[in-house]
Amino acid sequence: MQRSLRNRLAWAMCLLTTTVITVLALALSLAAEEREEELIDEIVNTALNGQITRAATAPTEKLPEHLRLFRTPIGQITAALPAELQRFPIGNSEWYGDQTEYHVGVREVGNERWYMLYNTERHERHLHHLQIRLLFAVLILSGLAWLLGRFLAGNLLAQLTRLASSVQLDQAPELTPNMDKEVAVLARAIAQFREEKSQHLAREREFSAHVSHEIRTPLTRIRTSAELLAETAQLPPQHQQRCQKIMRAVDDLEEKLRALLFLSRDIRPALARPILLAAALDAAVERLPEQHAQLEWRNQVPPDYTVLADPALLDVLLDNLLSNAWRYTHVGSVCAQLKADELEIADTGSGIAKTVLPHIFTPYQRGSDVGDGQGLGLAIVARICQVYGWNCRIENAATGPTGSHVYLKLSSQ
Repeated sequence: MQRSLRNRLAWAMCLLTTTVITVLALALSLAAEEREEELIDEIVNTALNGQITRAATAPTEKLPEHLRLFRTPIGQITAALPAELQRFPIGNSEWYGDQTEYHVGVREVGNERWYMLYNTERHERHLHHLQIRLLFAVLILSGLAWLLGRFLAGNLLAQLTRLASSVQLDQAPELTPNMDKEVAVLARAIAQFREEKSQHLAREREFSAHVSHEIRTPLTRIRTSAELLAETAQLPPQHQQRCQKIMRAVDDLEEKLRALLFLSRDIRPALARPILLAAALDAAVERLPEQHAQLEWRNQVPPDYTVLADPALLDVLLDNLLSNAWRYTHVGSVCAQLKADELEIADTGSGIAKTVLPHIFTPYQRGSDVGDGQGLGLAIVARICQVYGWNCRIENAATGPTGSHVYLKLSSQ
């Protein structure tokens, strides 16, 4: 699944905004908590100092519920005062009692110690409510940041989106005066690349047409000469057979040339028809040069199994596979069989080096130094398979005699 650049930009903006807002919210929460602590200490000091000042001239005033005052003689223990507080030093401290936080102010006046306790539950509730409001603010602002990011990314990427659409539709990108500088550079680069590609394809088509013409002309002369020679009455029968082979070879070469031209132009051949695979394999073996080693050929493909393909392209594919099997096999056999619409061609040759096997379909990559191959046969096989959507793979024999196994996944018809 492809990712959307617009969504990625929106999420990036949302993440950045959320990070900044979260940091600010944490800083605000910490600052509020610190300010609350200072305010509570100030209240405790004011209330305790006021009680001490008024104690000499007036009765002790009733304190609010969140404040508690204790007076004990120095060195004596009072049951009403928690034992922990009696050991507190002079000044302000914090104490947790009954799961409640208190701020404690301690003073010594004459022979007495004064203790002022401040219950911080109300301030803790206020601080908790503030933190919840900050959390909701972070979530809401993050959502707004994502929506704003999508909106801004859509506007910023609108030119790039149109440019990408023109490339996908194979249209020339339109350069407008209001186009951003970076997008304009990309549009000019795409237009230049498309122009160079068009020129390159035109040169390739022209070259292919010239090659086709220059090769077909001598082929036509060879065939015409073979036809005239075969019609000579004084020609012995074995020579006439040779002439017939020459004419068939010329016809096969012209068909293969036509098929390869289709491949070079990246055009799917239209001359597809059902072909008996077993018969096509036998015919490919018959076309092998006479100097090839005499190996045992076992064709175990069902006679009625057909594939839908261009006859010339299928011949090119089978010729390359079988000629490789014969070229690298000196003794033994070559066997073709069908397993669940997968053609397997196995030989008893020397196999393929493990270092070469992953790159065996690369042009000019040879499986062995044996013979005079150019390393193009399997590259052509891979290209034909790509045209028809077939899957081709090659493996060395896992057990038994050495050799290689070609597996060609076909579409049955």
